[in-house]
Amino acid sequence: MKPKKNKNNILLIGCGEMGTSLLKGFLSSSCLPKNIQVVEKHIAQAKKIKKHFRVKVINSIQSIENNFVPEIVIFSIKPQIMDRVLPNYKNYLEKWKRSNPLVISLAAGYRLNNLRKIFGTNYNFIRIMPNLPVEYQQGIIGAFAKKKLSHRHRSLCEILFASLGYFVWVQNERTLDSLTAFSGSGPAYVFYFCECLEKAALELGFNSKMAFYMSRFLILGSSSILEKSDQSSEYLRKRVTSPRGTTEAAIKVLLKGKRFEKIIRKAIFAARSRAKKLSK
Repeated sequence: MKPKKNKNNILLIGCGEMGTSLLKGFLSSSCLPKNIQVVEKHIAQAKKIKKHFRVKVINSIQSIENNFVPEIVIFSIKPQIMDRVLPNYKNYLEKWKRSNPLVISLAAGYRLNNLRKIFGTNYNFIRIMPNLPVEYQQGIIGAFAKKKLSHRHRSLCEILFASLGYFVWVQNERTLDSLTAFSGSGPAYVFYFCECLEKAALELGFNSKMAFYMSRFLILGSSSILEKSDQSSEYLRKRVTSPRGTTEAAIKVLLKGKRFEKIIRKAIFAARSRAKKLSK
């Protein structure tokens, strides 16, 4: 079954890791956009995007075609350079004002008020926090907008991003900071755990190929059980843990003094603290 096209033109500004994941997700989702154009100033990355995706890629906004009018403008650039980059797009948003484009920012910690200061208050702004698995429609996508966001733009955002995974509106930007720390950074936590498993497998005497695949399939298989079960993760963990067995010996090490839990919490709260600093 072919994906259903929606009628919207999308301008994706910045196509690094997150931008590329979004692009891949959009192009393979059930809600394929009418047309996507990408602005990517780094030549090597632009060539990579052109090679792997059938989209038009330009190196600067000045190269955009006059007849291309986006309904959705997505800024997928680092928060540290938003204040420097965004003013370059002010005149173009003015030019597209009649189409009333939806303006979306992916920058962690970059507040909607900052967007208003640069572009003015006559646009529909949304902050989005996705994570890398959106490229396989398995992402977590948090969104925040002011209450005055139009129903049309709210629905447009939901339809587009809900096709990429679990989509949720949050009540305020502080909650988006927490979501950034939990799910935005979350894949790195899982990848690091996989990295540790792989190292342990090597120390147990498995060769590098076996360690590579075993660590991944351990996480993939366990994730499949989580996905298909309506039981809590604690219940599933106890299912595997036989009294006085090998699993119990390992779990006791992890549970002792709640060391593992405390490390996870400390890491996530450190990420949230950083997100808050980026917002200042």
